[in-house]
Amino acid sequence: RVSPLQSVRYLRFNTARPPFDDPRVRRALSLLVDRDVLVTRIMTGGERAALRALPAGLPDDLLPPDNPLAAGTPASRVAEARRLLAEAGYRARRPAPVLLRVPAGNGDDLCLAVAAMWTAAGAPARIEQSEIKSMIADLRRGDFDVALTGAQDTPTVEAYLERFRRN
Repeated sequence: RVSPLQSVRYLRFNTARPPFDDPRVRRALSLLVDRDVLVTRIMTGGERAALRALPAGLPDDLLPPDNPLAAGTPASRVAEARRLLAEAGYRARRPAPVLLRVPAGNGDDLCLAVAAMWTAAGAPARIEQSEIKSMIADLRRGDFDVALTGAQDTPTVEAYLERFRRN
């Protein structure tokens, strides 16, 4: 029997570390991720783009509200992201590339694509792979910029939200 896996992968920003403490920077980087490109060209296993913390299809699933991450065209989202980065003084505050952490052997292509999207729009990014135990320890210590994390196979919306809040 084949059935869909209910999971979500997301980029976790370290909001205690500048410039990620500025919501404009986080919003801009989120706008720069073309989720449709990720699910059609990078993750070719039938995944669906998500614009929220919960994957579609869970019990008590509600339709997502209007979401600015899906509004307009990809070009208009990039323009808005560049405006937000400039407004936040991003280049002056953060001359070094964004360090994007990924578990070794898990999400490499996905993170390379995201890093390319950010870099092309003026927010240079670099990938750093870590063994999962080391990465979890770094996440707990707050020793990261942005990290690929996720959750899966949670039976209820409440349990899924609880797992998401802990991460």
